Amino acid sequence: MVDVHIFKTIKHRPLLTNKVIEHIVRSVTSSERCSASTVNVHIIGQRRIQTLNSRYRGIMAPTDVLSFETGTSWGEVDEELGDIFLCQEYIRAQAHRFHVSPKEEMIRMLVHGILHLLGYTHEKKKDADRMFSLQEQYVTQSLSVIT
Repeated sequence: MVDVHIFKTIKHRPLLTNKVIEHIVRSVTSSERCSASTVNVHIIGQRRIQTLNSRYRGIMAPTDVLSFETGTSWGEVDEELGDIFLCQEYIRAQAHRFHVSPKEEMIRMLVHGILHLLGYTHEKKKDADRMFSLQEQYVTQSLSVIT
């Protein structure tokens, strides 16, 4: 079972409880047969996500989610899968634009981040179709379990 470390540096109450975040991370990583031992989830503000987005992607703007893969497996030793940074304020606004609940969009972005850590991408149409299809399957599963 994957350990989930959650870090919150926002002032407002998070959209998802630690228990829900842990459940989603463990459910997706288990379904994808991930052998990593740890995933770190950071819920951060717009200024911090903009700094990260600028530094690592060259985009001077806030975004919804960033994922950074950090580990590989060495023999029998499983390491960290990586870090997911979620900007709750940005995700709230995005949910409004997409006409979904903020909680649903937060789940979607968490799943999106996990899938990136697992190696999924959406640069090519074929890859995007696969990733977004999986993403929506996991979002639907998560919503049915937590609501």
